[in-house]
Amino acid sequence: MTFEAFEALNGKQVAYGIAKIWDFRSMKGILFYGPTGVGKSHLACAIANQLLDDGVFARYLRTVNIPKENTDEVEKLSDPDEVPVLILDDLGAEKGTDRALECLYSIIDGRGWNNAPTIFTTNFKPDELQRRLSENKPGYGERMLSRLTKLCKFVPVGGKDMRKES
Repeated sequence: MTFEAFEALNGKQVAYGIAKIWDFRSMKGILFYGPTGVGKSHLACAIANQLLDDGVFARYLRTVNIPKENTDEVEKLSDPDEVPVLILDDLGAEKGTDRALECLYSIIDGRGWNNAPTIFTTNFKPDELQRRLSENKPGYGERMLSRLTKLCKFVPVGGKDMRKES
């Protein structure tokens, strides 16, 4: 996925512009949010591919695949020396088990403490995301959203579901 292949139309121009100029060395992370199929993951992957072309390691991981048993792996994801730029796709789609939320919280908190560049995508608006992350573990959504606010610029991505238009 590249910037050239992204159609920056109908509610996507601002998100595209932010993604295109994002500099992991000097800017906050990004949390792209919006409806299904509007290109949030495409923009995150375009950033990752540009970083890789520039020789910067970026790790992409869907939140449903966050390791829940391997504590060492969770710690690595929090460490900018191990993972300079982390992209967590589909925040809020993960199963809301205690262990899954604890691992997600640990990664977000650790990257926040380390000022580690992180990009997130989610289908949830910030208030909806807070509720979603608190469903099985009361208070976790508020704690995570507070940390995400410090770590990221929240960027809406609008438009129609591109998958349905294909």
